[in-house]
Amino acid sequence: MPIAKSLGSAYRTFFLEPIESKEQMQAFYVNRESPIEEIKETIISSDKSKKLLLIGERGSGITTELNRLSMKLNEEGKIFTFTYNLGELLDLGAFDLSTFFTGLAIGIYELSENGVEVEPKVKEGFEAFLIDLVGLTPADDDMIKRSFKLPLSGRLRFEMNYRSRSKKSKTSDSLSEDESAQKIADLVAEIDRFIDAVEKGLNCRFILILDDMDFILKEEDALDLFLRQSDLILKPSCSIIYAASTLLTSKRGFEMLKGRLDGVYTLLFPEDKKAFFKEVIYRRMDRKLIDYDAIEVLVDIAADLPLLISTMRGVLKEAYHLHADRITLDLVRSYLNKLREGKKGAESPLYRYTVEEDRKLFYYEDMDTYRETYL
Repeated sequence: MPIAKSLGSAYRTFFLEPIESKEQMQAFYVNRESPIEEIKETIISSDKSKKLLLIGERGSGITTELNRLSMKLNEEGKIFTFTYNLGELLDLGAFDLSTFFTGLAIGIYELSENGVEVEPKVKEGFEAFLIDLVGLTPADDDMIKRSFKLPLSGRLRFEMNYRSRSKKSKTSDSLSEDESAQKIADLVAEIDRFIDAVEKGLNCRFILILDDMDFILKEEDALDLFLRQSDLILKPSCSIIYAASTLLTSKRGFEMLKGRLDGVYTLLFPEDKKAFFKEVIYRRMDRKLIDYDAIEVLVDIAADLPLLISTMRGVLKEAYHLHADRITLDLVRSYLNKLREGKKGAESPLYRYTVEEDRKLFYYEDMDTYRETYL
């Protein structure tokens, strides 16, 4: 993935999602102090399962570091990493451990749909267990299959989402806390059995990475449940790497959780944050495309990586609208002033572009062709 030589191609290098692929990692990753190597050594140097926690400030690049860790572990051989993003549970109402483990179970089952060989009897038994767990009736299953043409994992997730949202109207749970804990323990036991079958099919150790736990910290009830029932969160028999913001360390119950873990690691922002942010920009675009005083302003106002990336995207769109061929200080000021006045909307990881915007940006490098075709 070559460095951008024009503003049009530069726009495509400033993507809001964390770095995921090896190609992106080689092209865009900026070296920094990170506990990833230490975590990797802890995992590979022991045959016993480990429960580890990685914490860092929001926007510090935790997900990118987890992706990097996953790649490093997989390169070791005899290790298979599976990342479960807890952000998937955001739209499901109040956080509960049953929904958490059900979503995890469906995600792990999906591996068998995507080429991982699992003993047929084990797979069939796990399918029956999941269907019963989410309450997917034959009639509903047929309706979802005909309407959306989803594999079983998709139909299970669809039903789980529907039932989880409907829980919002309930005033109390029909199960006691002890009964609920036992139900979850049974669910974890089924997950362990299926993971064991996956390990046999792959001839690899299974390592689970739980990312994006931040949304739990935003809900006091969810956080209280997470910390109070951390023994259930830690119950799966495989090695698990949890990730959360540093806010977790200030919450009541964290010290008790910490005592149950095999290690807590912290990802710090680079000491020279501005130099780090400059390198992030220079790894993506030719230095000739941006003036030094412009980049000084951009790295000065960026509080974290997502803000830096989203601001760069906004500036590059402003450059497109002004038909500019480089980023100057005046152009940056123009964009920031419009942002302050509400004439521009700030981009975020949830931002979605229209087909027309994508078409315009695709043709940005060839403005004449774009004008002849679309104007």
